[in-house]
Amino acid sequence: DPNNPDDKCSRYEVLCWINETLQTNFTQVEQCRSGACFCQLIDLLFPGSIDMSKVKFESQKRSDFMQNYSFLQTAFRKLGITESI
Repeated sequence: DPNNPDDKCSRYEVLCWINETLQTNFTQVEQCRSGACFCQLIDLLFPGSIDMSKVKFESQKRSDFMQNYSFLQTAFRKLGITESI
């Protein structure tokens, strides 16, 4: 229930979960802005859903971030997820 305050995760908890799941060392949620970690998470849950060799991990360019989110959106579509990113 999103309205139940007991069900809400803090930014810190989400970051800890991402770090534990992906074996990363993010210290701020903003470090996830490239979308690369979200691509990794979807590919972990649905192997082969994203061509991880195309994902830009180290870039700071907005165009690369947009490309990563495009990969994520395409994977969502293939999986029948209709939410827009």
